[in-house]
Amino acid sequence: MLTLVRAYMLLIFGLTFFYVLYRFLVAKKNRILNMVVIAIIILGALAIVPIALDYLGNKSVSDSIRFLQIQQVVEMVNPFSFFIGHGYGVGVPIRPGHMEIMYLEIFHKQGIIGLIFWLSIFVFLCLKAYNYKMYCIANSIKNPIDTRPFLLGLWFLYLQSVFNPFLTNSMGMTFLFITIVIFDKLKKFNEEKNLGMHGDL
Repeated sequence: MLTLVRAYMLLIFGLTFFYVLYRFLVAKKNRILNMVVIAIIILGALAIVPIALDYLGNKSVSDSIRFLQIQQVVEMVNPFSFFIGHGYGVGVPIRPGHMEIMYLEIFHKQGIIGLIFWLSIFVFLCLKAYNYKMYCIANSIKNPIDTRPFLLGLWFLYLQSVFNPFLTNSMGMTFLFITIVIFDKLKKFNEEKNLGMHGDL
């Protein structure tokens, strides 16, 4: 919250709200507590966001730069670059290096193949979490490892990258690699009944 990044604030409130809403509608646990938390989140957002927006000041310049980046990327697209991009060293006039919108940069430098690659990691991890849940149900595992924090973090990582360069920087890649390793080892954790760190991690 102290970074005053608009997307951070939006996603923190949004994902927290949807998680509590999920617990209220699907999990049906502690309904009264969840209703109180939902009310606090809504009231907190209504109170904090206007104050934060005042501190942020006028962001029209930042928004216009993003729109200009989109326009310049579109102008440089050709049939070849659409599929494989222009390469890692090629930017646009307003942003010769990196762009604020991560997926725009991936498309510009890696093409549609690059976007499919990064999207496939997201789908792969979501399927891993779903398969683990089905595995626990099939084997009547009473206290499975909770994958929801990693899934919410994964959603945050990919949604945040719509607004800021997050997915392919050191923060995003660290979380992504940790999630890949954890999800890959979920079944092994339960089979060995040991939640400590394994030597092969």
